[in-house]
Amino acid sequence: MTQDAYWDELGLAWTAINPEIMAPRLKARLRRQTILGRLTVFGGLPLCMAGAVLGAWTLWRGATLEAWFFVTRGLAIITLSLLGGFAAWSFHAAGTDKSDSLAAMVALALRRAQARLVAIRLGLVGLGTTALLGSLGYVLRSLLALVLALLDARARTEVAKLRVLQNLLAEEPR
Repeated sequence: MTQDAYWDELGLAWTAINPEIMAPRLKARLRRQTILGRLTVFGGLPLCMAGAVLGAWTLWRGATLEAWFFVTRGLAIITLSLLGGFAAWSFHAAGTDKSDSLAAMVALALRRAQARLVAIRLGLVGLGTTALLGSLGYVLRSLLALVLALLDARARTEVAKLRVLQNLLAEEPR
């Protein structure tokens, strides 16, 4: 094994340690990751499918009742469920830990770290989606309130004009 240093972003040099010390620890870590990965896939995928069904039902109910805030809510639920399903499935790719050599264990640990990175990025996209769709609802409600306030002012002015006209017509001799 070489002693080439890996320099991280803090300027620290990292070198590999003795394989006899590293292999059992890495194997135990990979075994724990396998169990957690399988729980994520087998628990997460059904939950994500149920979320997608709930989102589709919410979207359908919102569209049939013309409650558009339910349509955006349904789209958000479907999007988050699909992102969660993709994140859970990313752990399936690195599911087996049948590696005996240190190089194979390191390659598996690398694949799992990349799967975690994909899941984290999908989580960030999900948060962005909820912020966007939540903000979209807020913006639409604010615009609707502004339009209604402007229409209210215009209607009050028209009511005042018509009352004056009605009073003038009532005072005229017939």
